[in-house]
Amino acid sequence: ASYDAIFNDDREETTDKKYFVEFRHHPQLTQQLSVLFRLYADRYHYTADFPTNSRKGMPLNSLVLNHDDTLGRWYGTELQADWKIAPWSRLLIGTEAQHHKIALRNFDEGNPSVNYVNREERFQIHSFYLEEEIRLRNNLIASGGARLDIYKNYIREGDHQVTPRASLVYEPHPGRVIKLLYGQAFRVPNSYELFFCGPDIGYVCNPDLRSETNDSYEMAYDQLLGSHLKGSLSLFRYDIKDLIVLDDANSSQQTFNNLDQVRGTGIETGLQGQWNSGAASYLHYS
Repeated sequence: ASYDAIFNDDREETTDKKYFVEFRHHPQLTQQLSVLFRLYADRYHYTADFPTNSRKGMPLNSLVLNHDDTLGRWYGTELQADWKIAPWSRLLIGTEAQHHKIALRNFDEGNPSVNYVNREERFQIHSFYLEEEIRLRNNLIASGGARLDIYKNYIREGDHQVTPRASLVYEPHPGRVIKLLYGQAFRVPNSYELFFCGPDIGYVCNPDLRSETNDSYEMAYDQLLGSHLKGSLSLFRYDIKDLIVLDDANSSQQTFNNLDQVRGTGIETGLQGQWNSGAASYLHYS
């Protein structure tokens, strides 16, 4: 049983449904230039029923059915250009726009019903990105890029994130590859973390919740082992700033907060096999 639901009550039920449709057109305009155009639409619907006896102000053992309903709809478009500027240089540039609509409801059925959460939000995301790949030598490739994401009407007006990335790939001998990688990613608080809260429910709202960011660094080595196997070894580190966690707000409610910083380091090794029959095998340890 979940969320204070009564154990072994067959009225408890959760349902997740997701639908999407996408159109894309990817013509090769010239030998050096191709474009990608996408249109897409997505819909996600979550519903749940939780039989419970924990309604505020109700007599002990009074059974009620709590209904949870989340509906998300979004659509967008993307335009991307892939341009081979020179035999040693390739530029990828693009833009994307999304429109989101979300609705969250949580209530106890009955006469009368009791509403805990009833909220609708709309927001937009406008994105711009570019990446350039340069072949410094026949066996040495450097690449770098960045993406700008601008959020409207979500966390704070005009909130934006710039996420860079860079890599250096060196092949000293055929079948041996050394890679140096850096990348940054981010995650904005989702609708549950921002809006599923209120005075009569188990979560306290935090309007100051910030996006979390993750800087990752990796040094990797790949080696072909015969005609069917490839071994890999990598060292990595990640630094997460403003990690979103669930904390106690008081004796009966919780709230989402940001941790200042989290750091992790590690090593990963692996062995991959690709066989003539089409079978593949993987063995990894981290």
